[in-house]
Amino acid sequence: MTQKSAVGILAPLDFEARSAQILVQHGWQLRVSGMGVERARAAAEQMLASGVRRLLVWGTAGGLAPALQVGSLFLPDVLNDAQSGTRHEVSAAFHNELESALTQLDIPLIRSGILVTTTQPLFTPSEKAQAARESGALMVDMEAAAVAAVAAQAGAEFAVLRVLLDDAGASLPSTVVAAIETRHPHISVMTGLLKRPQELPAVLRLGRSFQHAHRSLTAAATVLATAQVNRLS
Repeated sequence: MTQKSAVGILAPLDFEARSAQILVQHGWQLRVSGMGVERARAAAEQMLASGVRRLLVWGTAGGLAPALQVGSLFLPDVLNDAQSGTRHEVSAAFHNELESALTQLDIPLIRSGILVTTTQPLFTPSEKAQAARESGALMVDMEAAAVAAVAAQAGAEFAVLRVLLDDAGASLPSTVVAAIETRHPHISVMTGLLKRPQELPAVLRLGRSFQHAHRSLTAAATVLATAQVNRLS
């Protein structure tokens, strides 16, 4: 018999999933999808087939609005697919339950706004600024719109919780992007820096941002573990 869970969490990366482990202990399902829209779509379909009734996209995002603070939590209410131009609204009841729980935290929480999903990472401030102008989004990811489309087609509820990893004025080092999904990312980063030592300051900055983001996500998971969001009716 398939074990049913109220909420299935989709995290693109292992480090993002680790921050949500406490939720697994409280009956939530958790799946590492991998980066990108195709992987996210496949993982969402698998989770719905397993019996979850709600999908929650979980993890980090890039900043597009200059005033945002690294480590801030973001509950977008609108998702924009940059490739197709399709817009999705999150499930209001699910979104509101998450918001109600997360307001307990002493962490900046953006309760609404647009999240845009792109098919490629945005490496530079100029790329981020262009995406902001075209979409009106506060942050960018590479998965949420695909999950939204799957949920909408299945008639399932969905929501998104992202934490700001890199701000709008920061360049994303290609060394880190290339290493993220390797088996040994730390070794890959070191190897990459031997080829591109000029990226060392950006890599160190991003490392501090990863730690900050992990703390914010872990705090969010701890609060949600004791909330009513995962209760089956």
